[in-house]
Amino acid sequence: MMKADPKLGERIQLPEVEDLDKRKVQLPLPGVSALMYVKSYDVGDEDIRVMEQELAPYPQVRTCVVFMLSDPEMVRQKAQENGFRSLFLYDRAGQMREALNAFDNARVYIFDRAGSLVFIENSADDDEDIIAQAKAAVEQALSGG
Repeated sequence: MMKADPKLGERIQLPEVEDLDKRKVQLPLPGVSALMYVKSYDVGDEDIRVMEQELAPYPQVRTCVVFMLSDPEMVRQKAQENGFRSLFLYDRAGQMREALNAFDNARVYIFDRAGSLVFIENSADDDEDIIAQAKAAVEQALSGG
């Protein structure tokens, strides 16, 4: 049986993951945050660039990229080469992937200040629709609505 996506408005209990220095990090990040889950970092370069560019007008929104199947040192190098500012996190056991039902690559989740899920990327939508919906969710989360 296929697992369902987490529900919007719900606070999801997420497992700890590691940053690139093997420090434990609890998600969602404090404040309004955007999380992109990528199974393999290589697939996500352009997706990460778009997420960071589209959220650049909202400097108070923290972005992170959670990956599962890539070498953390390679991820560190590629993130530095690309000038990415997102926090990169390693889901070593795939528990985050399971908790978020993140079985599509480069799936985006947005959390409000209370840690509630306010947006999930729907891969059935086209890119422009996804971006517009994500921005609307960010603006709503920032306004406290």
